[in-house]
Amino acid sequence: MEKVTKVLVKSLIVNILLTLTKFVFGIIYKSKVLVADGIHSLSDLATDVVSIYGSKLSLKPADNEHPYGHGKIEYLTSIVIGAVILALALSLLGNSLNAKNTIASNMVLYVTIFTILAKYLISRYILSKGVKYKSNLLVASGKESRSDVISSAIVIVTYFLSKLSYYSKIFLYSDTIGTFIIGLIILKTAYRILKENIVSILGEIEQDEEYLDKIREIILENSEVVNIEELNIIKYGHYYQANITINMDSDVTLEDACLVSDRIKKKLINKKTRISYAKISINHYIIAYPSRKEFEEKIKNQRINFLERRGKFILFVLDDYILISHLRMEGKYYFKDKDYLKSKHNHVIFTLDNDTLLVYDDTRKFGKMYLIEKDKIDKVGPLSKLGCEPFSFELNVSYL
Repeated sequence: MEKVTKVLVKSLIVNILLTLTKFVFGIIYKSKVLVADGIHSLSDLATDVVSIYGSKLSLKPADNEHPYGHGKIEYLTSIVIGAVILALALSLLGNSLNAKNTIASNMVLYVTIFTILAKYLISRYILSKGVKYKSNLLVASGKESRSDVISSAIVIVTYFLSKLSYYSKIFLYSDTIGTFIIGLIILKTAYRILKENIVSILGEIEQDEEYLDKIREIILENSEVVNIEELNIIKYGHYYQANITINMDSDVTLEDACLVSDRIKKKLINKKTRISYAKISINHYIIAYPSRKEFEEKIKNQRINFLERRGKFILFVLDDYILISHLRMEGKYYFKDKDYLKSKHNHVIFTLDNDTLLVYDDTRKFGKMYLIEKDKIDKVGPLSKLGCEPFSFELNVSYL
């Protein structure tokens, strides 16, 4: 952020010189449109002062009250910038209708050409640095500087139009009209800055798919990760916070899961990704036994012969295996058409031979599935720990 501050200081110096130049020559040569242009430059000046202050505040390290740092101060300072520009715009629009109309001096033209060149160069410089450093402050300041180039161009147009007043008195109003147009330009700039930063401070997330794909690649490099359930990259000014939920195979131990989480964080948190904080939540996959890949291989081409119940478990009796499903609190099965659009709570989808989909839906993700060989059903998995059914013939005096 020191680099950002240096850019803003350079912009501040240029804007001080340009503002004084426009005000002095505008007052001397009685050009209210040049004075209006000076007000526009003054808004740039306010932008730079508040931006420098905001950039320093955003560098404060994280603390107990602000565990993810102070990066959002950038948005607050940008909102202050927008509010100042809005006030200047409204004032300028009101005052533009209450001044005398005059013919512009040649000096107004010379001063304006000089300021256009200076302003174009500094705005281009600020915007390029804003994109490079990923700084909302610099981008906001650069946009305001660029709109100042447009307002200065309007000064030149009104200069030439005012010269036509020798032929028609209507051109005497060119100075007033030009001032009003500049006021509208400043108003539009204020609206844009306020809108962008209010949205950001409410919790804007990164939506660049190319960037998100790179983050997904880093996460899925780990073979233990089955899939990414949730990926939100929240903007905090010049840095990001990543909130990630991943699913892992059930055979991954807690210790290994923690190691994978730490490994992902180390790869994600760096200057290239702009991620400074990463929160990773881990869910064990719905398929508890065997591994997901093995489950997919074994269940292919198996026929559902009939259904049974054992305790709280639903048993899908297949040709070679028994699929044990424990619904727990929220688990449900649905039949869906093949064109059905998957929702985020659909965790396992079976495609049947008539192209119908059997969808397992679980909002809270507590359910579990086990695919076990028929001859091992009482030795492996959850049924091995159950007693006999209370109304079965197995429950007799000798069993008790």
